Amino acid sequence: MPFLSYSQNNEDVLLWRALGDIDPQTGFYIDVGASDPVEHSVTKAFYDAGWRGINIEPLPAHAAAFAEQRPRDLNLAIAAGSAEGSLTLYDVPAVRGWASPEPAVAAMHRAAGHAVAELTVPVRPLAAVCAEHVRGPIHFLKIDVEGFEGEVLRGMDFARWRPWVLVIEATLPNSRATCHEGWEPLVTGHGYRFAWFDGLNRYYVAPEHAALLRHFGVQPNVFDNYISYHLERAWEATRRSQQALQASDARLDEALRRADVLAHEKHGAQAEADAARSAAAEAQRGIAAAQADALQLRAALDALRTASAEAQAATIAAQAATIGAQAEALQARTDATQAWRRTTQALAEAAAARIDTVQARDAAAGARAETAQARHASAAAQAEAAQARTQAAAERDQASRVRAELVRAHAASARAHAGIAEAQAEIARLHGEYEQAVANGRQVAAWAHDLEQRLLATLASPSWKLTEPLRTLGAFARRLHGAGLARRALQRVVQHASSSERMRRTLIPVLLRYPALNRRVSSLLRRVRQAPPVATAGAAALAVPEDLRHLPASARSVLADLRRARGRQKQQEGKPCAS
Repeated sequence: MPFLSYSQNNEDVLLWRALGDIDPQTGFYIDVGASDPVEHSVTKAFYDAGWRGINIEPLPAHAAAFAEQRPRDLNLAIAAGSAEGSLTLYDVPAVRGWASPEPAVAAMHRAAGHAVAELTVPVRPLAAVCAEHVRGPIHFLKIDVEGFEGEVLRGMDFARWRPWVLVIEATLPNSRATCHEGWEPLVTGHGYRFAWFDGLNRYYVAPEHAALLRHFGVQPNVFDNYISYHLERAWEATRRSQQALQASDARLDEALRRADVLAHEKHGAQAEADAARSAAAEAQRGIAAAQADALQLRAALDALRTASAEAQAATIAAQAATIGAQAEALQARTDATQAWRRTTQALAEAAAARIDTVQARDAAAGARAETAQARHASAAAQAEAAQARTQAAAERDQASRVRAELVRAHAASARAHAGIAEAQAEIARLHGEYEQAVANGRQVAAWAHDLEQRLLATLASPSWKLTEPLRTLGAFARRLHGAGLARRALQRVVQHASSSERMRRTLIPVLLRYPALNRRVSSLLRRVRQAPPVATAGAAALAVPEDLRHLPASARSVLADLRRARGRQKQQEGKPCAS
């Protein structure tokens, strides 16, 4: 693993080259002018390796950092000098490490435009510190006191305390000019031999450890296998940035994927909305005959707008946009909406009744199983109907789906007093409203579920706001019922939907899925129907309407079975049988 260098000028690399073999348990250093426990520290790498020592830093804030981060070291908030006492320290707050006791250095900093702060700090000789705290060899002594190096050296007893290596800053503060001539005799006079000048510091080796001189012949280089702490930190920041970018890319990819899904859904919804508009146009043409009283209907619709605050039923969001286009469109769409609700509930109730009837027929050639299959696979009824003649298992599935559709259509016809044609017209209206629901973001499921609770939880949704006129439309439609207008409109729409297999395929699964909606549709449908026709006997009672003869023979057979079962059940209950 590379050696991690924290020092300003690779001082710790040279010292580690010379002293890296020392046992960390005995390794000891003294750092005079320590400044910071990490930034530009000559001793940080040795401390991390297990060494310990004395850090002398007079500035209180800096000394507190050592006390917090170097608990194994002795950290002294004093200045080292030639005698006991105190001195004035000139600090440059903007630049860490420029604090100096020399007035000339302070004047130089002021001349360069830096603010200088003065504070008084205690002073102790380095020899007294060693006498009090050193109990073994000192492997290196580093001195960096911004021009005060001579005073520190005068306070050291090199006859008694013999650091193996001395590292002393030898230039004027923030300058390349050397200043070692005044204090170097204090070192060489005690036998220390000059070993290296790195452009900032001069290195000296004690004669008793002269073998270390060979380590100072060249500057730090690739063979020292080191890396700067700042470079390593930059690499780590780069790695974190890359990881963050990768995570961001992943989130972006996910967002793009979701956007694609939403765009696809939006495209599908738009297509369905176009189909809904087409169906609405067809519905308008289908009920054109019911618009004879157009002026009165417009007036009623205006009244509906004023009372729309009370109509908080849920329907499809796209309905409101179409209603506002023109008065004629509003009349047709609102009538279609109300008829859809009535038809949906009627069809739902009819579906439930037919399912119960089929389940009651234990001997009706597997009708119970076919009904269960219809509930699970109703969405693919038309597609699988074509395969019923060639595959036995698929034929049962197909027949049950077709039977469910025909039963619902027959029930709607009976309850609307117009036969199969009226039920199909209601299905057409239901289809138009359902297509508009899909265009509004597939809100039909939430609408159907919340219909019985009057959609109190969806007051802020677009679908809720768009369906405010529906209740008033219902009251208006009930007024029209007495005159037979709604019934005639239903008959025309049923006739139109009799040829629309796509509408039946779309709406019948919805009715099966929401029983509560089925019941409500049935209830509304019963309000507008007349007395059911008297059932006929024989083949006429089982006749299939002309517009349903295109269905497979198996489907028509199933329809006949269901109608006969319905007749028997009505006879047992003492009720008249509706065909």
